[in-house]
Amino acid sequence: VQDQLTNMSTSIPIPLQEPVRKLLEEDVKERVSTSVLVQYSYFNDPVIQALQFLDVISMKDPATKTVFYKETLIRALPYIPK
Repeated sequence: VQDQLTNMSTSIPIPLQEPVRKLLEEDVKERVSTSVLVQYSYFNDPVIQALQFLDVISMKDPATKTVFYKETLIRALPYIPK
């Protein structure tokens, strides 16, 4: 598995190489779970987080919405493609 991973490494983005290696670890005790995998910074994209929040915004209280509009969305806007 490790040899195959080494051969594939050129097609895996650099920030994902370590998480993928841990995901494919032969020793099950050393293998990361998918819940741990999604916590890597590669998956913490501010645009994705903003869009996910917008999906459930109707369930949020007014104070949380205000923080989202004034802070989170403003930080994500420059990265959202036009």
